[in-house]
Amino acid sequence: MKTFPRCLYAVAIMKRPKGVTVMGCIFLYMAFAAFETLLSYQPEARAAAGEPPPQIDRVFAFSVANLLIALILGIALLNMKRWSRWAAIATCVASLALIPRVVIAGHHMADIMILTALKTLFYVWVIWYLTRPHIKAAFRGRPGHQLA
Repeated sequence: MKTFPRCLYAVAIMKRPKGVTVMGCIFLYMAFAAFETLLSYQPEARAAAGEPPPQIDRVFAFSVANLLIALILGIALLNMKRWSRWAAIATCVASLALIPRVVIAGHHMADIMILTALKTLFYVWVIWYLTRPHIKAAFRGRPGHQLA
């Protein structure tokens, strides 16, 4: 009977950078928050408050889209999928484009402004962090270019 050596090939094991772990967890938290919004979605109560029906449908669709995007991105980032880096950057750029609308609509509410400022910082950090050379290399799977 032939026995084979325990390791035939040198395998480079890439550690997931800590920043990507934090990012993935924050995206999963955002998915949970979108799910919570869907659970509290009550079109009858909103219609009774005088909100027009198209607005109600838009809120529901936006919440579903947020849930799916954040959930998929969170899981993909934690699994270090190559496409997730670009998807996260694109999502954050699109989200930053919507920030002025949120600021205009909620400029008189301090809690919305604080949340919007935190989201803006997060989106800018994601874009900056995912464009660092060692993070790009980690998503490509190069063992020589990783964070410890």
